[in-house]
Amino acid sequence: MKRLLLVLLALVLVGSVASAQMMAKSGMWGIQTSLGFATSTTLAAPTIGAKFLVSDDIAIRFEAGITSASVTGGAGSTTGYAVGGAFEYHLTGGKGNVSPYVGLGVGFGGSSLPGGGTAPTSLTVGGFFGGEYFFSTNFSAAGQIGVGFNSTGISGATTTTISTGSMNATSTAAIIWTWYIN
Repeated sequence: MKRLLLVLLALVLVGSVASAQMMAKSGMWGIQTSLGFATSTTLAAPTIGAKFLVSDDIAIRFEAGITSASVTGGAGSTTGYAVGGAFEYHLTGGKGNVSPYVGLGVGFGGSSLPGGGTAPTSLTVGGFFGGEYFFSTNFSAAGQIGVGFNSTGISGATTTTISTGSMNATSTAAIIWTWYIN
């Protein structure tokens, strides 16, 4: 699945030679939905959020998501939540249909356990690279991959993981759709 996402991202970036001026412009707001891929249920939560274009090459976004997974053996389900924000720097400066970008993000997530018990929470800080393809000034699709630092706490005990590539649980990939509303 990760290879498919990387191939799609490469195709979007190769298409950046298109010269049509269909990108959203400075001052526009967008509503985003995303579908993430990760081995962690919380990091892979589908999200909904907002994006604001500060300038033609800088955007900020905020998102929240929730997910649920059944526990093996029918003992209930685990519900995970995530909230976060990110900063994007677009490398094309508002030219063309495709805009590759780099960014930094921070997120907080947690989960509930079936039957109560101590639920883990996590704080994630990371970087990402992606490409956003504009079908029109008001609609885009993006693919992004990221790596980061994740600290998870469970009732006083803390574990820390530094991700270094797509094989690690804190590595992420996402497909993001944005509808610009002004």
